Formats: sequence, C-alpha cells, structure tokens
Amino acid sequence: MKWKRIVLIILLMLLGPVIICALVIYWPFGALKESPPREPPAPNQTLWIDAWLENPVCQPPCLDNIIPGVTPADEVAEKLSAHPGVLRVEREKKNYYYDVIQWYTPEDEMWQLGEVTVYTDTEIVTGIDVYSYSDVATILLGDFIDAFGEPDYVYPYVYRVGELFVSSECEAELYYIDKGMWVHISNAEKVFEEKIDVTPNAVISMTALLPPPSNIEEAFNSKSWYYYAYGNDINKVILWNGYGKYFCKP
Repeated sequence: MKWKRIVLIILLMLLGPVIICALVIYWPFGALKESPPREPPAPNQTLWIDAWLENPVCQPPCLDNIIPGVTPADEVAEKLSAHPGVLRVEREKKNYYYDVIQWYTPEDEMWQLGEVTVYTDTEIVTGIDVYSYSDVATILLGDFIDAFGEPDYVYPYVYRVGELFVSSECEAELYYIDKGMWVHISNAEKVFEEKIDVTPNAVISMTALLPPPSNIEEAFNSKSWYYYAYGNDINKVILWNGYGKYFCKP
C-alpha cells in the first residue's frame, strides 16, 4: 500500500503543472490572462468631440440634425449612427416618463458619450446631454466658445464637500439663451476665496441642449430646463463678462 501512495503522489506532482497550464490557456474568457491594453484611435479616425466642435452638422440646440422639442424618437438612432465617430446607439428606460437614447464612441466603448432624452408620452426629443469629463472626451471652454460663441449668463455657486462643509469649491453654470445651451464647468483647484477663475482652459464636464427659452426667467420656470436650474437662485445669475474671476455667493 505504501508504494501505491508514493506513485499517486508522484503522478499528482507531474499532473499539477499540466493542469495549471491548461487553465491559463483555456480558461473561459481568458480570466487568468491580463486584458490587452486599449488601442489608441487610428490616426485617421474622426473623434466625435473634435468633429462636433470643428465642423458641426447643425448649430445648437440642434445636434447631428436632432432638435429638442421637434425630432421624433424613431429618427434619433439613424441620425446619431450617421456620424463616423459613433460606435453604437442604445435605448433604455430612465423612469416612468422618460427614455434615453445613448451613443458610444470607439475611443470609450463602455461609457456613453451622451444621451438623448425622449418623453415617452409624445415620443419627441426633450433634450440632449453631452458628457465630456473623461480623458478621451475633454472639452476646454476656450475651444467651446471658439465654436459656439460666448454665453449670456453665468451662475457661479459654492459646492460644499462633506456634512460639516470641511471643504468647498466654486463651480459655474453657463447659459446660452438663444442657443438653448446649458454648460457646466469647475475649478481645477480649490479656491478658498469662494470664487472661480473662468479661463479658456476650464474643463467642461457636461453640456445640455434644450428648447431655447425667450429669456432667463423662462429657462428657470421651464419644464424642459427644470433639471438644470433646480435649486438655483435666479437672483444670483449674472451677465457674462468675459473670462475672469466670478464670486460664488453662498
């Protein structure tokens, strides 16, 4: 019996490395392998963000021939997919009232670059959000203004961090009334004087395209603009005065 145990131990010792190698090679989905690095975009690939700023198909609030308040939902996917920088388009339920049609780009396949909101009762586009806070989809304010002009209003505000307000920073929302645009920017560094230095290098985290209101008051009272003006005090909205420092009132 003792020699049988010795033989069994030797067999296990010989088979062990073979089993491990087989798992490494044939494990489903390559779970034991390192994921291959993401390849950079091809040199001739047109990035969606660059194309939007440098050669837009139409002017805001229109985006790729999609107009908030006008375009039917069943036309959105085809219009978005016509752009060579769009990888795929998907529609999903957001809540009881709205669906969102999201588009993805080759440079960031797992995170939507933007989404078109559709009111399910009417099946009409109500707004468009463009996200630009990732490394592959950064928009600087200077490039944005070069493309679409200067905003009409600025809403600077203090963003509190922590329950005890252990730190705070200034952020700002920019309003383009005639173009139906809402733009969010933030400071690259903490500023204790409660002000934001709006420069051409300020990074835009998000842009919304909405039905243009006739004035700022209508924007703050509009159902379409409600989400973007929620909690804002219209008395703290100030006229755009070019690049520079804007004080954030608590």
